[in-house]
Amino acid sequence: MFKFIKKLKQKNIIIFSDLLSLISNKKKFSFTIKEFEKIIKVLIKNENTIILPTYNLNFPKVKFTGRSDKFITTGSMIKHILRKFKFERTKKPMYNYAVLGPNTKQILDLKQSTAWGNDSVIGYLSNNKNTLGLGVNTDLLSFTWVTIHSCEEKLKVPYRFWKIFRGKNVDTGKEVYERMFVRRLNDNEKDLKQKKILKKLVSENKLFIKEGIHGSYSIIQLNEYYLKNLKYLPRVLK
Repeated sequence: MFKFIKKLKQKNIIIFSDLLSLISNKKKFSFTIKEFEKIIKVLIKNENTIILPTYNLNFPKVKFTGRSDKFITTGSMIKHILRKFKFERTKKPMYNYAVLGPNTKQILDLKQSTAWGNDSVIGYLSNNKNTLGLGVNTDLLSFTWVTIHSCEEKLKVPYRFWKIFRGKNVDTGKEVYERMFVRRLNDNEKDLKQKKILKKLVSENKLFIKEGIHGSYSIIQLNEYYLKNLKYLPRVLK
């Protein structure tokens, strides 16, 4: 895995993790955290721009957000890395990100007028050919990298609608909001047949998996996934 990571230079790399399956085994969990720290150090040395999702998915319910890691719902590994390295943070209350590297200012300056649009962080990365997604223990053939929502917003799919979520930033005391293209809570999750897209990317060597000692690592060319879904989703939704 490290041989591959060492080859990555001057790219945008967004990292998602799912360590729930390791939590019951403290030794494996601890080792994976330490292994991931080493990966971050290699990515920094190679002048990559690292993006971590620091989502506050409880915002619509609790109406509060802030820089404290109690507002981060994307896992303990993300929180651990933020304590170890000097990331900067975007300012949206729900779909916010931690960023470190040469393209930090460019990403922080994005308008983020919607959660997943072209001027959002995930929209910008999905449209950028120089972006890779790195998944730590994520499911190779089901994880949709949030990019799927950028495609849905771009296509204005009929099962989603616009909604604004409002609340307060506890650090600044200011009112904050986020505009999102959401689906109804009582609506069944749409079967977008993502396995077909993801299998296609695997066959084209644009999505592949590397096994670590205690977990797996998925690497995807995010722009390829985005473009394939823009072509594929309209056919699925007919």
